[in-house]
Amino acid sequence: MENINSKRLTDSQIDNAITRMGASLSDFPKYTVALPITEGKPTSVEVCYNGYVIRIKCGVSVEVPEPIYMLLKHSGKLSVR
Repeated sequence: MENINSKRLTDSQIDNAITRMGASLSDFPKYTVALPITEGKPTSVEVCYNGYVIRIKCGVSVEVPEPIYMLLKHSGKLSVR
């Protein structure tokens, strides 16, 4: 990753860094999760991991990489299946 404190990054550099982060997430073990549907709440949850945003639909079982699983687990939003 490039040091963002020492210089301004171009949009292309930011996009490339996010793409690399997404690719690195594919190396982690996967967990199947299901976020509960809660009346009056959004139907999806966005999780941001080092600039990479993942939108997870509630009420559907999906596989997520371990860092995302841990974020969901510690947030209290997780229902494991």
